[in-house]
Amino acid sequence: RFQWKNILLSFIAIAGILFIFSIDVRYRLGIALGLLCAALYSLFSILNINVAEETKEDSATMLMYELLGGVLFLTLSIPVFRAIYPAEPVVPQGSDILSLLLLGSRFTIVPFLFQLQALRKLNAFTVNMAYNLEPLYSIAIAAVLFGELQEVGFSFWVGICLIVLSVLLQTYSVVYPMKCKEQKKDKENQKRQKDINDMNFAIKNDVEFIACSFVSRGDEVKQVRDYLDANGGKTISLIA
Repeated sequence: RFQWKNILLSFIAIAGILFIFSIDVRYRLGIALGLLCAALYSLFSILNINVAEETKEDSATMLMYELLGGVLFLTLSIPVFRAIYPAEPVVPQGSDILSLLLLGSRFTIVPFLFQLQALRKLNAFTVNMAYNLEPLYSIAIAAVLFGELQEVGFSFWVGICLIVLSVLLQTYSVVYPMKCKEQKKDKENQKRQKDINDMNFAIKNDVEFIACSFVSRGDEVKQVRDYLDANGGKTISLIA
């Protein structure tokens, strides 16, 4: 669903990326390709949600089909790759096989499985924002760990702050409604428990009438009637 809030947060993140690269036009191709990849991946996530809702398949099954599709596509692409880069080896050698297995299992399949599960609870925009901005977190952490802070300027940290701000705002916009919903549900449960206690009191003390206040639907009265009938309160009349 289209939301202006998501558009605004996207522009904040894009502004952060431009600041990180000091708005240097030399990187315009890389920035454009990065934004294109993010857009295509967003489309992929939306399609994932639609397929999950229509087929009711679990995340592991969906991931299996997607990985098999990727293997098939890459296999068919090998002749094209060999025609463009004839000197490059296609089959991994030695320790490369172990590295590929490690990267493919621990750092691809597991995170992607978690992402598919997250898409069942969160909207695609929230998941994609956190996922697509992961390389920027890595850049900031690497700059600190490897002592390369002197190579980044003020605009870099402005960009990082803008990106983090967009993530925090999106997180708040998702978490706050969920928290309000949980609080509303807790209040409804507390109210329901009080109603049950009141009906039990009426049954125990042979009350003749119970007034159902704030009734808006007929099934609410029926729920009270059914509870009374099932717990020895058939003689109690209702006023609604």
